Amino acid sequence: MSTVTIPKDVTSQEVVEALRSNLDPRYEVLPGMRMRRSPLFGGPQPAEPELIVVTGGPMVQAQVRIMPRAGRTDLQITPGGILGDLLMNAVGIAREVRQALLSAPSLDRT
Repeated sequence: MSTVTIPKDVTSQEVVEALRSNLDPRYEVLPGMRMRRSPLFGGPQPAEPELIVVTGGPMVQAQVRIMPRAGRTDLQITPGGILGDLLMNAVGIAREVRQALLSAPSLDRT
């Protein structure tokens, strides 16, 4: 799990737009969804608006949790899966999600 700190308040919609603009089009960005710990138990399920699932197929997934703080927003990125899937997603999709958030001009970190 890693965290990206944005030095301003951001909305779920802003994060979704940043992900969709900066990730490879093969990834699907699902706002208001929660990933299951293992994709063997089914796909993403409805959740609070501050949760966003990014998926590239049944075994490739990561989740972003938007955590508002005083004057800033923490974006917590969690890879999905168990065992091998977890490792693969930690070095794959979760890292790509982190990089997409760090490089998004709309989430200017300066």
